[in-house]
Amino acid sequence: MELIVEQKELYLKLGDRKISGLINNSNDLYFGCRYLFESNDDFSINDLSVYSPSEIPEGTCFHDAYDSQYCKQVTGAQVGKRKGMMHFDIYASYWLEDWDDSINLKLFFPELVKTLEVDGKYKFESFSERDHFEISLVFETDELVSISEQCECACKYLREKHDFVLDNLDIEGRFISQFNFPLEYKSAFVQYLTYFGQFLEDLGISGDFSISSKNENTSIAFHPASKDVALDNIALALETYLSLPSSEGLSIVTSRDTLEAEVKIQQLVSVIEHMKSQLSLSKAIVSAKDREISFLEKETISSKREVSQNIADYWEPIEGVKITSYEGKFFTLDIPHLIGKVKNWGKKS
Repeated sequence: MELIVEQKELYLKLGDRKISGLINNSNDLYFGCRYLFESNDDFSINDLSVYSPSEIPEGTCFHDAYDSQYCKQVTGAQVGKRKGMMHFDIYASYWLEDWDDSINLKLFFPELVKTLEVDGKYKFESFSERDHFEISLVFETDELVSISEQCECACKYLREKHDFVLDNLDIEGRFISQFNFPLEYKSAFVQYLTYFGQFLEDLGISGDFSISSKNENTSIAFHPASKDVALDNIALALETYLSLPSSEGLSIVTSRDTLEAEVKIQQLVSVIEHMKSQLSLSKAIVSAKDREISFLEKETISSKREVSQNIADYWEPIEGVKITSYEGKFFTLDIPHLIGKVKNWGKKS
């Protein structure tokens, strides 16, 4: 790649090709780069994929269409090099006439903006009007990673957030709940939550259960196989399930008088005891680390904050639902007996 300025003519040599360019006299546009190459039938930003940042001439900016393998909404990009730094602006367009998802675009886009704001990985700008919405991810780097890798990394991120928002908005007929577990106990709590799908099956509630964990957040989702299943029942089942590890938790579960039901109860007890043992082990490890830190920093262990081992403390009980006993396939849950205790436990945290 070679930048050539001859009298009033500016062009870039890409192999055997000669791409004409313009002089940019504005410091506010195109990252303040002096030399601009844009919208040309003989060139696109995808042509830069084989080049590394070190091969891009200083003060050069490219502005043109861009096709991403990850995100079809990405339509163009700006890539420029100024003062040794590579600058990127990846933009995606959402048109109402092209939107084919069941979620309303006017509902989706504000949630996408909010998600990007909360995550904060990229700076971004957004634009919206009646039938057209745009997002652009703006970033800079001095890494010697290829242009295409930098662009596609941003496009992949945008697609992940796109899908995340759609999944969380597609709540019709689906129960979704989120937790924020402390790191020291997260593994034990997540393992325990994984069994919740089987717990619902044992109650006679079939469906698709999933659990995902990213950074501090853990989310569960359940989509009942039958539309007749009230989501309130799933919420109450979760509330009960979270309370079972407590000293009085299992007292509300009554099994049917069958061998299979007894086996199910023993499996449930085993899962609960496993979580308790994992929590005890984690607490011992944390305590040992705290003692070591306290010794080095000459602090007293009593000054350390006590982190709750009660999984119910990390979930907000559902308000405004009718509280009744639940007659399940293998178990009967005496929910009213326990509901007040769960709400009180949640307030302790």
